[in-house]
Amino acid sequence: MTICDTLEGFIEERSHTPAYHAKPERRSTLPQELRDADALLTRYGRWAQDRYQKRRCASAEGQYVPPPMRGQEDEPMQPFMADWSALNVQHALVKVPMQYRRVLQAYYIPQRRPHHAVRRELKISSGTWELSRIEGLRRFWSVYLRGLTR
Repeated sequence: MTICDTLEGFIEERSHTPAYHAKPERRSTLPQELRDADALLTRYGRWAQDRYQKRRCASAEGQYVPPPMRGQEDEPMQPFMADWSALNVQHALVKVPMQYRRVLQAYYIPQRRPHHAVRRELKISSGTWELSRIEGLRRFWSVYLRGLTR
């Protein structure tokens, strides 16, 4: 019985051979100077979605009213961001070139399809997608900061 006859031996032997390379972990390598832009676009995406309004349950007659819950009516929901701030973000986002803007919009603004489905539809590789996101954030952030100083 050789060392390869067992599953543990096979895994051990395979991991020591030079032809075997473990798949590197993919992590978002977002530069430190772009973290504020990332946070701002995340908040803007939540603001743009704004589907968290309290609504009545849809019934056949439209008359169903859910029973009152403690704290449900007392606490107003805090806005994700002020409307004027969201408009500043939107104006800056419009000035980003289309090739980067479509990546930023698909990534940060919640839509029907997740961003990885949009990536596949546009036939963009995951590496190019991440580089486009970072470059788009750079361009967005420079336009946004320039707009604030006016």
